[in-house]
Amino acid sequence: MSRYPFTTTIDVEALKRAHRIETVVSKYLPLMRKGSGHVALCPFHPDKHPSLRISPNLQIYHCFACGAKGDVINFVQEIEHCTFVEAVQKIAGGQFTAPAVPEPPLPDRRPLVCKLRTEQENAQFLASLLPYDPGDTALEAVYRAFGVGISPMCAYDRYKTPSLQRMMNRVIFPLHNAEGGLTGFAARRIGDQNPAIPKYLNTALSDGFDKSATLYGLHHALPEIRRTQTAYIVEGYKDALALHAAGITNCVALCGTAFTPQQVDILCSQARQLYLVLDGDVAGLSAAVRIQMALRDRITCHKIRLDKGLDPDELFRRVGAVGLRAYIGVF
Repeated sequence: MSRYPFTTTIDVEALKRAHRIETVVSKYLPLMRKGSGHVALCPFHPDKHPSLRISPNLQIYHCFACGAKGDVINFVQEIEHCTFVEAVQKIAGGQFTAPAVPEPPLPDRRPLVCKLRTEQENAQFLASLLPYDPGDTALEAVYRAFGVGISPMCAYDRYKTPSLQRMMNRVIFPLHNAEGGLTGFAARRIGDQNPAIPKYLNTALSDGFDKSATLYGLHHALPEIRRTQTAYIVEGYKDALALHAAGITNCVALCGTAFTPQQVDILCSQARQLYLVLDGDVAGLSAAVRIQMALRDRITCHKIRLDKGLDPDELFRRVGAVGLRAYIGVF
């Protein structure tokens, strides 16, 4: 017999067993895995740091900041501003009306916009880039959208910033923060000749660039990451562009770094699950293991293994957008 003092055809205890609290709360809020449970920004008070704890074992929620707590029915009552009976009916019928909840804030450790002394020069450098042909017509639109171009050799004397001077006659990948502010550039040598020349050069730390806190393509990817609560991680700039060209727009690249704590914080604040699409060589597989270990207590992490020697960019050029989506399992 139900312990609740009303008559209904719904068995309340059976309802609570059938509708787990973490599943119902996820209809309203993005959840982040933490330990044996989940956390989220509390919708019952202005919350800048996830303080709402969801316990799957106890089937309760508890905010350690404002004190809100209860079971799945209490949660729906509070967030929907409805009666107990209405909350039971909503859960039973799967009729959830998610309120407008502020998007989760990005961690404070974000890359800054380029320092004032070089901001104008960086803008001029960006405007000077020549069109770049990625070698596949299916990639051209994405490369234009991301601002990829070639830095002309004749512009060398125009710039006083040493890191810009070193980027002449290279393929340039502009780098932005989450808000779209220009933070720096990555410059790739043209072709693979002369291995003595560094393959990539980046804007210097002294010019306000922090590679360890940068995820390439983040400002393009954030809307879809937030919508799907899912992010795809690749190693290189061209790999990210390939996934975006294939319509997988919730993709970011590591910018050639090991997965850093800053990058972990950014992604874990915005998504509930990650897919690693790293190169199929030994280095890529080792990186995938390290990333999974770094995320094991924070977020669900899946590994998509590519064939040996392949990366996402090469795969796109071989099988096209449809083939790449099928390979990764996105239909």
